[in-house]
Amino acid sequence: MVEAEVGLLYANRTQPKYDAEAVPETSLKDLDIDSVRRTLERVRRGSAALARVEDNVALTRIGVLAEPSDESALTLAGLLAFGSYPQQYFPQLMCSLVVHAPGGVTGETRFLDNATLRGSIPEIVDSALAMMRRNLAARAVMSDTGRTDKLEFPLGVVREALVNALMHRDYSGITRGTQVQVELFPDRLEIRSPGGIYGGIAVEDLGEEAVSSSRNAILAGLLSDTYMPTSREIVAENRSSGIPTMIALARENGLPRPSFRSTVSSFVVTVNRSQLLSPEVLSWISALQIAGLTPAHEIALAMMRAGVVTNAALRQWGVDRIQAGQVLRDLVEWGVAVKEGGRRYATYVLDPRTRDAGAFAKLARGSNSAGDPNPTEMSAKDQIADAVRTAAHEVSAQDIEVATGLSRPTIVKYLRGLIEAGEVTPIGSARSPQRRYLWSGRATA
Repeated sequence: MVEAEVGLLYANRTQPKYDAEAVPETSLKDLDIDSVRRTLERVRRGSAALARVEDNVALTRIGVLAEPSDESALTLAGLLAFGSYPQQYFPQLMCSLVVHAPGGVTGETRFLDNATLRGSIPEIVDSALAMMRRNLAARAVMSDTGRTDKLEFPLGVVREALVNALMHRDYSGITRGTQVQVELFPDRLEIRSPGGIYGGIAVEDLGEEAVSSSRNAILAGLLSDTYMPTSREIVAENRSSGIPTMIALARENGLPRPSFRSTVSSFVVTVNRSQLLSPEVLSWISALQIAGLTPAHEIALAMMRAGVVTNAALRQWGVDRIQAGQVLRDLVEWGVAVKEGGRRYATYVLDPRTRDAGAFAKLARGSNSAGDPNPTEMSAKDQIADAVRTAAHEVSAQDIEVATGLSRPTIVKYLRGLIEAGEVTPIGSARSPQRRYLWSGRATA
């Protein structure tokens, strides 16, 4: 680890308070008074303790001033939330936004758009959204109410990701020379902020309900009562809803689930710009020639084609937990997916053979003399039949599960077909956990 990473680990051993530090040489004159006044009106409506005190006392209590006096210095949180120009004191506490040209650098054109966004956090977010709006294509959407223009990429995703980056980034002295970076590529959006996830949260937990840990508690509180410029909209809800909202907006717009990458020194959000179930992806799924796919299977396949999928990611697309687990087991058993990692944080990736869907389907057909277009299902059926046929005596579903490694629902499904075909004889009630099975040829011998 480099020295800066060691310093970041040390700084995050306890609740950071860098956002509460007084900024020397600052005062009330450095604030956007109109923005401060709007916030004071809001917080006083919800608190009698703030309603009956002087402004400087109220501003101290909510974390804008370091001390309750008109001569007090501002806190870092106060400067970032309401400052007229925070970069006067911290030049790198800003945001760089770059729009990359398709095909990379060509000739003299390096970027389609490139800007350094400065000001308070609300102003940075507002400027970023305006810049993104002019760089995103719009398409006409017809409905019963008429025509509306819809951007190719939801601005709400940009907003939530950027607010999250500015609010939860590391503000220790080690990283105050590093800005938040937003990059719009032809195929994806990336937002990078200094400092990894704070607190006892794993990347895999992000998006779950009530999963939150605020590195900058005072700043987070202020932004939940701070208005966007010329708007009645609040900058941040501070209700553990940022990432879940980001994921929901992506899903509603047919985009893959955002991915998150955390290291000691940075946190990166990546959102794919292409639709999850685009015509190209649907064509690829069809070319795999896998029978019995449900919409949940298709979503999982599309996610894996874009990267990886987890049980939690499927649940965030509306698939319930039990169904999500079965879908992932199915894809592994059918030879389409490979499971990686442990039980809690298991991830699933595509089997490399599926990248060429036509070759995969041809290989699958060649392994099945009957010409069944779904040989992976036939393989599971054959395994179950062999387990019953070669057993010295009747077997239970659990015995077959141990022998084949297949899931219980898959075993029960194929046993039902073997029984209907007269190849397997059941012994016991269909609902009994003690039910056993015997190969029919042995039963009549």
